Amino acid sequence: MDLETVKLALGNEIYAWRRLRGISQEKFAEALNVHVNEVGRVERGETNPELKTLVLIATQMEMSLGVLFTAAEKRWWEERGGGESGEGVSSGIAGT
Repeated sequence: MDLETVKLALGNEIYAWRRLRGISQEKFAEALNVHVNEVGRVERGETNPELKTLVLIATQMEMSLGVLFTAAEKRWWEERGGGESGEGVSSGIAGT
Protein backbone atom coordinates (compact mmCIF):
# COMPACT_ATOMS: atom_id res chain seq x y z
CA MET A 1 0.00 0.00 0.00
CA ASP A 2 1.36 3.43 -0.88
CA LEU A 3 0.98 6.52 1.34
CA GLU A 4 -2.16 7.79 -0.42
CA THR A 5 -3.82 4.38 -0.04
CA VAL A 6 -2.88 4.23 3.64
CA LYS A 7 -4.34 7.70 4.24
CA LEU A 8 -7.59 6.75 2.50
CA ALA A 9 -7.86 3.39 4.28
CA LEU A 10 -7.17 4.98 7.67
CA GLY A 11 -9.66 7.76 7.02
CA ASN A 12 -12.33 5.29 5.95
CA GLU A 13 -11.82 3.25 9.12
CA ILE A 14 -12.06 6.30 11.37
CA TYR A 15 -15.14 7.54 9.54
CA ALA A 16 -16.86 4.12 9.76
CA TRP A 17 -16.05 3.79 13.47
CA ARG A 18 -17.37 7.28 14.24
CA ARG A 19 -20.56 6.86 12.20
CA LEU A 20 -21.27 3.41 13.66
CA ARG A 21 -21.28 5.00 17.11
CA GLY A 22 -23.36 8.01 16.07
CA ILE A 23 -20.63 10.50 16.96
CA SER A 24 -20.63 13.75 14.98
CA GLN A 25 -17.44 15.17 13.52
CA GLU A 26 -17.89 18.11 15.87
CA LYS A 27 -18.05 15.93 18.99
CA PHE A 28 -15.15 13.80 17.82
CA ALA A 29 -13.05 16.91 17.10
CA GLU A 30 -13.91 18.29 20.52
CA ALA A 31 -12.80 15.05 22.20
CA LEU A 32 -9.53 15.17 20.22
CA ASN A 33 -9.06 18.89 20.89
CA VAL A 34 -8.62 19.57 17.16
CA HIS A 35 -10.60 21.64 14.68
CA VAL A 36 -13.52 19.86 13.03
CA ASN A 37 -11.93 20.50 9.63
CA GLU A 38 -8.95 18.37 10.69
CA VAL A 39 -11.26 15.43 11.42
CA GLY A 40 -12.85 15.83 7.98
CA ARG A 41 -9.48 15.99 6.22
CA VAL A 42 -8.26 12.87 8.05
CA GLU A 43 -11.45 10.94 7.27
CA ARG A 44 -11.23 11.88 3.58
CA GLY A 45 -7.55 10.93 3.42
CA GLU A 46 -6.59 14.46 2.42
CA THR A 47 -3.92 14.93 5.06
CA ASN A 48 -1.01 13.08 6.55
CA PRO A 49 -1.98 13.33 10.23
CA GLU A 50 0.69 13.93 12.82
CA LEU A 51 1.59 11.06 15.12
CA LYS A 52 0.12 13.05 18.01
CA THR A 53 -3.24 13.23 16.20
CA LEU A 54 -3.17 9.51 15.39
CA VAL A 55 -2.46 8.66 19.03
CA LEU A 56 -5.38 10.87 20.14
CA ILE A 57 -7.67 9.24 17.57
CA ALA A 58 -6.68 5.70 18.58
CA THR A 59 -7.12 6.61 22.24
CA GLN A 60 -10.63 7.94 21.59
CA MET A 61 -11.39 4.76 19.63
CA GLU A 62 -10.09 2.75 22.61
CA MET A 63 -7.52 0.84 20.58
CA SER A 64 -3.81 0.84 19.92
CA LEU A 65 -2.30 2.40 16.82
CA GLY A 66 -1.44 -1.09 15.63
CA VAL A 67 -5.05 -2.23 15.85
CA LEU A 68 -6.22 0.96 14.12
CA PHE A 69 -3.85 0.44 11.19
CA THR A 70 -4.66 -3.27 11.00
CA ALA A 71 -8.40 -2.51 10.97
CA ALA A 72 -7.88 0.09 8.23
CA GLU A 73 -5.90 -2.38 6.13
CA LYS A 74 -8.48 -5.11 6.66
CA ARG A 75 -11.35 -2.80 5.63
CA TRP A 76 -9.40 -1.69 2.54
CA TRP A 77 -8.85 -5.29 1.39
CA GLU A 78 -12.43 -6.30 2.18
CA GLU A 79 -13.78 -3.41 0.12
CA ARG A 80 -11.77 -4.75 -2.81
CA GLY A 81 -12.95 -8.32 -2.47
CA GLY A 82 -10.06 -9.64 -0.40
CA GLY A 83 -6.66 -10.56 -1.69
CA GLU A 84 -3.42 -12.16 -0.62
CA SER A 85 -2.15 -9.21 1.41
CA GLY A 86 -5.40 -8.84 3.34
CA GLU A 87 -6.23 -12.44 4.09
CA GLY A 88 -6.27 -13.36 7.73
CA VAL A 89 -5.94 -9.81 9.01
CA SER A 90 -8.03 -9.26 12.13
CA SER A 91 -9.30 -5.80 13.03
CA GLY A 92 -9.46 -6.41 16.77
CA ILE A 93 -12.74 -4.51 16.88
CA ALA A 94 -15.80 -6.34 18.13
CA GLY A 95 -18.55 -6.47 15.56
CA THR A 96 -16.40 -5.71 12.52
